[in-house]
Amino acid sequence: MIFTSIFKKGSFEPLDLNEKNVVSLYNRCLPTTTTTDFEPSTLMAKPNYFNVVDRLQFDKNKINKERKNIMYLMGQLRDVHKHKYLILDHSILKYDGTQWTQNREVELQLLHLCKALDLLDPFDVGKRGLMSYYHEDIIPTLKPDDPSFKTWYKESYR
Repeated sequence: MIFTSIFKKGSFEPLDLNEKNVVSLYNRCLPTTTTTDFEPSTLMAKPNYFNVVDRLQFDKNKINKERKNIMYLMGQLRDVHKHKYLILDHSILKYDGTQWTQNREVELQLLHLCKALDLLDPFDVGKRGLMSYYHEDIIPTLKPDDPSFKTWYKESYR
């Protein structure tokens, strides 16, 4: 199972998908004046779908160090638990149906981090709105305080 090769015990601390964790992760990955290697992110397949910043750059070394955290947070999105694609308007929802944010900017921060690591395709118009397919390595994950977390976590290491 892909989980065992990516999230080895002792080298990873599961995070809850929430605004604080996403903003912190996003800020850690932003380039600084000393950044020499950049990783771009373009969320939309065609420009001007939204009046949002669509193109960003991250520090390549920093974002690659955070890959596991980004993948784990993305795995808590509702659509990852239900589909092989994300619907932009659903990316504020966790797998349990609760909203992890009401802030579009923070929602887009998570998606930009995912896109910069090629974990999802650019969003494009689909049958259900703006849609994106995500990488096959993305698996459904649970928040650490979920009652089923311990059982699920142990089963993931079989």
